[in-house]
Amino acid sequence: KDITVGAGWAGSIDEVGFKGEMQYFAARDQTPSQFNAVMEWDYMFAKGWYINGSFLWNNQGLTKPVDDWTKVNFNLSPRNLMPTQYNVLLNTSKDITPLLRASLGMVYTPGTHIAIVLPSFQYNLSDRWDINLVWQSFYGEMNNSFQAVTYRVFLRAKWNF
Repeated sequence: KDITVGAGWAGSIDEVGFKGEMQYFAARDQTPSQFNAVMEWDYMFAKGWYINGSFLWNNQGLTKPVDDWTKVNFNLSPRNLMPTQYNVLLNTSKDITPLLRASLGMVYTPGTHIAIVLPSFQYNLSDRWDINLVWQSFYGEMNNSFQAVTYRVFLRAKWNF
């Protein structure tokens, strides 16, 4: 349905991974044109710590704090990766044991003052089975006050074949 054009790159600067992508969606019917751009870097430390940071820009995204969460478009798609214009993601992970990995991700959206905290644990039950415990905490500025909006937790089992 969409007419789109994009470009991406991947490489490294010294030992730091660096990649990015840009995508333009042409206007159609009642939908305006849209441009998304992502830049990402990552690094693996000698002791097994992994760190990743990225920035997403969505020219059609929200730029001000939200007063009514029911009006926010959380229908995520290639056109709408995040409902906000500016998005910063930081993530770190570490293998606690050869079978257990802990991760902590954080998303912050300047302007709209939304924050998402994403701690998780992954455990390898066998060569083909993993389980993940993921917690999601959503915070936002509403009525000039930064507050918790909702929490979610889920357990996922994954079979690799």
